[in-house]
Amino acid sequence: MSGKITAINPKVTENGQVAVTAEVANDGTLIDGMNVRIIVERTVPGMLVVPKSAVLIRDNKEVLFRYSGGKSLWTYVNVLMSNAESHAVTANVDRGAELSPGDTVIVSGNLNIADGSSVAIKE
Repeated sequence: MSGKITAINPKVTENGQVAVTAEVANDGTLIDGMNVRIIVERTVPGMLVVPKSAVLIRDNKEVLFRYSGGKSLWTYVNVLMSNAESHAVTANVDRGAELSPGDTVIVSGNLNIADGSSVAIKE
């Protein structure tokens, strides 16, 4: 079901939530006063998006690990935007990092690895 956001309350709750009012066409399954979950989607062209689990804090900087030739590659990143599940990131060029579309990013089992660790991809 899709709809249209009609109002956004700018006050953020202690849980980081915002009250949103939206309109949807009722297909007969909705009753006045029901609570519904609204998922707001926005396409952000030209961004590299990774799961939140891929980004870690090391040396007080945001990093992720890329996979190349059986080894992990420590990569400093800047998180530009986030949602509940993902981060839009760019390489932190001030730290000499490189990140390109198509790179394989390690998204699990990355808490205890270091740069150059031997890693294997699980199917």
